[in-house]
Amino acid sequence: MPAKKKDGKKSGSSVQPGTSTTKDDDWKKVNRRVNDTARRIKNLDIQGAQEISVAGLRVLREVAGVKGFGTEFAMAAEKLAGARPTGISLYNFLKLIKEKKSLKSVDKVLKHIVKAQEWMSYNGSKLIKNNTVIMTHCHSSSVLNVFRRASDDHRVFKVVVSETRPKFQGMKTAKELVGMGIPIYYIVDSAGPFLVSSCDMVMVGADAVRADGVLNKIGTYPIALAAMEAGVPFYVAATKDKLDYDCISEIEDRPDREIGNPDELEVTGGEIENPAFDLTPWKLITGVITESGVLGQREIRMLLDGNFKI
Repeated sequence: MPAKKKDGKKSGSSVQPGTSTTKDDDWKKVNRRVNDTARRIKNLDIQGAQEISVAGLRVLREVAGVKGFGTEFAMAAEKLAGARPTGISLYNFLKLIKEKKSLKSVDKVLKHIVKAQEWMSYNGSKLIKNNTVIMTHCHSSSVLNVFRRASDDHRVFKVVVSETRPKFQGMKTAKELVGMGIPIYYIVDSAGPFLVSSCDMVMVGADAVRADGVLNKIGTYPIALAAMEAGVPFYVAATKDKLDYDCISEIEDRPDREIGNPDELEVTGGEIENPAFDLTPWKLITGVITESGVLGQREIRMLLDGNFKI
């Protein structure tokens, strides 16, 4: 039986608020959110560099609030950044935060993401004139923000949206555009290169902007080739956090079962390849729409020679 204290109250082992057990419980909850966020990014439930960065940084802010910027933060950051190895934005933001190691730096980055998107959207919207027909591929929050800004400025235009197999991210784009009141044509991927000659421009997003070109969803490259042949401008909407300053981006291979059942091919020795991205070289790109304006290959390469900063 527990002994009584001098004030007549029993001394025991009950946990008081603020004890290590409470902190352990907090960490377990946060760690579950880290794992859940990483899973959702990997499964494409969260997609688009802006959405991935915001989701990742918000949960990492919780990690820092409980465990600081030590080992647990580093491990959580690596897990989240590695969920989509082609994307570079979250990596660039984390590099800044790891230098400062403060919650203020996380908040500063989150504010920067919003402001950079606003300026990028403004710069991109100026390219869209009335009665323009624009082709886009996959789902890009940056491209959608440009379209939203142009629509808010009372520009009248139509968008050709490719379905983007095998996960059909183009349908998400189409639905969002319809919700904005923007007319769309929804097409199969293989029709993109054929129909691009009937468009006034192409505008796509990017997962990484590199010295040798732009990484974006598989199927972007053939559209860019057809656009060059047809003389149609090809623009990439990407804030400067998508620049691969450290040359670490790689093309992600997605699960083969996204395309088909590999077991059905085993008897023939056939295999399934499912690269999620392709590389569009600079010679096919008219310009990259950033928060600083529309930049060409020369300006991008000059930026890549430096370091990312906000």
